[in-house]
Amino acid sequence: MARGLCAFFLGVTVALTLTGCAEQKERADIRRGLLTLDLSQDAFLGVWGRPTHTVAMSGDEIIKAGVTGWGSFFFKRREMYEKWDYEARHTELIFYSHNLVAWRTSETVQQLAAPSTDDNPVQPIFPKY
Repeated sequence: MARGLCAFFLGVTVALTLTGCAEQKERADIRRGLLTLDLSQDAFLGVWGRPTHTVAMSGDEIIKAGVTGWGSFFFKRREMYEKWDYEARHTELIFYSHNLVAWRTSETVQQLAAPSTDDNPVQPIFPKY
């Protein structure tokens, strides 16, 4: 029992450490002005602060169907996206499921990396361990 509990806590510790490392890498990329797919909303909040404007957008209607070992499924829905505008950085970010899927900016990587007077990083309410 004790051995299993130790293994469980070791696994949780490793998983949380890897998650923390990934978040630090995302924030470092944003600080360098490097935008890539799948950056998290939390990383942008931690580096650039809150966006100037946010909008929820509905995408096209999608239909998904499939067969599994337990049966089949079918559903129809619209994908929801969030658009964040950072006016001082002349940048629009599009997120799906809290991850960056598209962006538009007139700024260069060097300009995005430069600190903005509007940056006000948001500290998480509950620290992640």
